[in-house]
This record gives sequence, structure tokens and C-alpha cells, in this order.
Amino acid sequence: MAASTKERRIGIIILKALCAIFIVLAALLIGVNAYILNAYPAFYAQSERAFAIPGIQEGFIPQDIDHVAEYDCWLFSGYACGNEPSPVYLLRSDGTTARLAVLDEMGEPYFDHGSAITSNDQHLYLTCEGGYLVFDLNELNDIKDGDVLTAQARCKLDFSPAFMNIEDGLLYTGNFYHPESYETDEMFHVTTPSGSTNRSVIYVFEEDPATVSEFAEMPANAYSIPDRIQGCAFNGKMLYLSQSYGLATSHVLAFDMSTLTSVDIFQTAQGPVDMTVLEEGEAAQDLALPPMSEGIEIHDGKLFISFESASNKYLFGKLYGAGAVYALPLSER
Repeated sequence: MAASTKERRIGIIILKALCAIFIVLAALLIGVNAYILNAYPAFYAQSERAFAIPGIQEGFIPQDIDHVAEYDCWLFSGYACGNEPSPVYLLRSDGTTARLAVLDEMGEPYFDHGSAITSNDQHLYLTCEGGYLVFDLNELNDIKDGDVLTAQARCKLDFSPAFMNIEDGLLYTGNFYHPESYETDEMFHVTTPSGSTNRSVIYVFEEDPATVSEFAEMPANAYSIPDRIQGCAFNGKMLYLSQSYGLATSHVLAFDMSTLTSVDIFQTAQGPVDMTVLEEGEAAQDLALPPMSEGIEIHDGKLFISFESASNKYLFGKLYGAGAVYALPLSER
């Protein structure tokens, strides 16, 4: 009887400890949610949860999103925890998903950061070190979970792109700057009219059917942009930039391109082009977001925003529902 009583006491102690842990975790979850909702009220009031990010519970660290109109699906680029090759995820309109392996133009597994993915009606484009890979869009036809995307070609740039998007037949791609962690070449450092320094650029490429990518090798023009830009998207005269790094508040900066007049000449590796200088303080709109916003995409009159904070690498975003893409109606901006 004594042994039985002792076992019951131990069981009660364990049960109480488990209950205490549960209460602490529940309080933490409630507290974090309350903090995030109160810290970013405009974002949560204006946006809606669109869909979950595929693979985010299985070690995928998402970096960018792209809507493919021809197949009515979403693509997600990023990288994997550990030493695994970087996958691409596909989300169909019916909610089903596929995890796709990627091979570069040499048939080797793709281990890059997956910083950006975009498409037109002919090709897919995926960033890599020093440029981007080109894929035949038809590879998505009847593609299944576990299938392979194989690049047709590799195109070089003056930098390793951190983001990329195709809008109205133009390819926009740019680099990322954060002091010490992500430095950029001095050729990209531009003094703004106010005296501050921009250290990143966006190159704009026009279509050229004579090239393997069907985009020109020399940019048509460029933009000097603020630090820590993770994504870009155009909607008419408005340029939207996703800005974030680490645990700091993220921002969506919106620039009215029709009002910007600061134009200079910028020397690319291929030759001089016109450059428009964007200063952070000139943004027509600045919406604060939770940390770690990544790629953005405009579709169906909405700005879709992805986050990496709920991945298994960072975890904390799981506490407040950051494992989803949020949609911001542009009519409300």
C-alpha cells in the first residue's frame, strides 16, 4: 500500500507539473498574440490570411512567392534546414501541394538560397548565386509531388539577386544590404539628394526574344533603393518594397513613381543607364508588419506578403500565425 500511495503522489506531482507547463505555454501564446496584434493593428485590420505556406512545418524556409496565371497556382522558393537541396513548393487552387526538387542547368542539385521566383507565360525564373536560372514553364504541366524542375540556362547579373519579379513584360531584380552581414559592392552605393546613402539597386530588364531568358542582358534602367529590401512589386504607378531584417519591424514601402524626379546616370557592368533614386522618407505609404517579411506578389488586386518567421529555423512566428501568406487589398492603400 505504501508503494502504491507513493506512486500516486508521484503521478499527482507529474500531472501538476504538466498542467503548470501547459498554463505557461498557453499564457505565452495568448501574450505573444496580444502583443503582435497590438503592435501592428493597421496591418491586421487591413489584411486577411490568404493561405498556409506549404512545407513550413517540414523544414522549409520560405523566401518568395509567385502566382502563375497559366496554371492558376502559387510557387514558393526558399531553402531547407540542414544540408538538403533547396526545393520549390507548388500550391494549387484546390489546396493541394507538391514539393519539387530543382536541378540547375548542369543537372546538379540546387543548393542556393531560393531568394526569389517569378514567371511569365513562357518561363520560370529562380535566383541563384550571381544571377538566375531559367526553366520552361511547361514543366508545370501535370507536375506531381516529388517531380523535378530542371533549368535550361543560367543568366549572370552584376550581383546575387535577393528579389525578382516580372511586371508588364519587365524583369525587376535587386540586391540586399545590411551592414556587416550583407555588404554590397561600392558601385551600388549612391548618395541621395538628402545626403543619406543607398547601398542597393533594382535593375529593370526589357524583353528580348533573341536571348535564352527572353530578357535583355543589359538593364534598361535602374533604381537606387533603401537598405534591407526583400521583395518588390509594381501596380500601375506604385512600386511596393518589402523591407525587413531579423527581429526588427518589417515594412511595406509604397512609392508613387509619378512623383519621383531624382534621376541620375548609373554605370552598370554593361554600360550607363538612367537611375531613379528612392529615399525611404519619400515613401507615399509605410505599413508596419511583423518581423521577417519576405517576397511579395500582386494578384487579383491584392498584395500578397510572405514571412519566414514561422519556419522551423526561427519558430517564434508559429506563436502568432505567421506560417501563412497575408493579402492586403490595394484598393484600401
